[in-house]
Amino acid sequence: MTCSKSYALGRWRGAMNKPRPVALADTVCRASYEEGHDAGRAERMERDAARRSKGRAPSWTR
Repeated sequence: MTCSKSYALGRWRGAMNKPRPVALADTVCRASYEEGHDAGRAERMERDAARRSKGRAPSWTR
């Protein structure tokens, strides 16, 4: 498996909030998988933070 596919797999798992430890095939580049997982988790956290703040009235109007 190429590093880009390993990165994409890790990114998807991170974005889906799946745990990083998983039985990986020997063909998966572990370094790019871990980088992708971190990137996916960061993207998910940003989306969740934006979703939580979206649509709320400013605090000074409450």
